[in-house]
This record gives sequence, C-alpha cells and structure tokens, in this order.
Amino acid sequence: MLSKTSLATKRVAICFALFLAAAGSGRSEPDRNGVQVELSTKKPLVLHVTLRSFSDSPVTLYNIHLPWISRYAMVLVPVQPDGQCLPKYYPPDDPPLGRVSLKPHGSLSGDIDLRQVLPGLEVALKKSDIHLFWAYESPQELQSTRRSGGWILLPRTK
Repeated sequence: MLSKTSLATKRVAICFALFLAAAGSGRSEPDRNGVQVELSTKKPLVLHVTLRSFSDSPVTLYNIHLPWISRYAMVLVPVQPDGQCLPKYYPPDDPPLGRVSLKPHGSLSGDIDLRQVLPGLEVALKKSDIHLFWAYESPQELQSTRRSGGWILLPRTK
C-alpha cells in the first residue's frame, strides 16, 4: 500500500510528465519561442499571454487559436502541493468567428481570467500555493516553436 506522501509524489510526477509531453521537450526545432505567459501585475489571478510571429510576411489567424478567446487553445493544469489537480471548468466554447492579423514579426496579447476557468481556485489558494502548468501549440503561420509550455507558481493568499 502506498503512503499518502508517495502517492502525492507520483501524481505530481505524472502531471509533470504529461506537461513535458504536451510541451514537446527534446524537440529539434530552432529556439523560436513565440509564447510568453505571466501573471498579470495589474489584475489578480489573470494570466497575460503574448504571441509573437517570426514570419517575414503578414499573418492572419483564426480567433480559435488565441488562448484568451478559446478555452481549448491552451492546456492549463493546476496542481496542489499534495499532487491533487484542481477541477477545471470548460463551458461550451463558442468563440466569435473571426480572424486577427499580425504584421511581420508582430505580436498580440490577451488575458485569461483563471477564476473563470478554474472554479475553486481562490478557495484552494487560501490553503496553499498552486502549481500551474501550461502548454500551447502555436499556429504554423507564426513560424515559432511548435509547442511551448511552462510553470507558474500561484502564491497562497491570506
């Protein structure tokens, strides 16, 4: 029988392995990471995401490829220190049909409110820090690294 600690360690290891697989570690592509994800300094529990194009010509993308428009564009995995994953909420996703254009080597940004995507996040943060793993597959048009991922620590609140 596994102890509670070793079970939690295994869960974190599994989440991390899934994260690495989704992020495409070990790839042989040039290092052209076109995705930057960070906690907003102005709004609590909001991720600020920036996509950058490495294309020498203008690029047009469908809205469904933008993580702040479509909930399915970016994978978010919130993990408690004991290895338990927080539940995620994915309401029906019907983003507005549209396109957005970027100039050569341009960028665009948007925000993801984690409180809308991760129910119970605020309650969980009162108990402990939360490890947030993310993964994103860039549209081919951006000519950036195909898969990107990272980890963000959401600090415990008082």
